[in-house]
Amino acid sequence: MDAASTAWILAATMGVSLMVPGLALFYGGMVGARSILNVVMMTFGAVAVTAFVWTLFGYSAVFGNSYGGAGLLGDVTAPSASRPSRWPPCSPTPSP
Repeated sequence: MDAASTAWILAATMGVSLMVPGLALFYGGMVGARSILNVVMMTFGAVAVTAFVWTLFGYSAVFGNSYGGAGLLGDVTAPSASRPSRWPPCSPTPSP
C-alpha cells in the first residue's frame, strides 16, 4: 500500500473513533437517566464485536486475493490467512 492509502485508512479510522462516543451520547439522550450507562456500554460493545469480526473476515475480504478472479471481493474462505504478501507485519517469517 502506498502512503496515500495508508493515510486515508488512518483518517477514516480516526473519524470513526470520534463518532463512537458521539453515537453513545446521542443514544444515551434518547433513554432515561437510569439507562444511559447501559446504552453507552452496548454501543462500545458493538464496536468491539465489529472490530473483532473485521479482524477475522473483513481484512481478507477487502485486501485479500480476488475471489473468483472478478476483483470484487477478497477470498474469505481462509479468514486472516489470505492476506497479501505486500503487508509484511501480517505474515511473519520464522528466523533461522
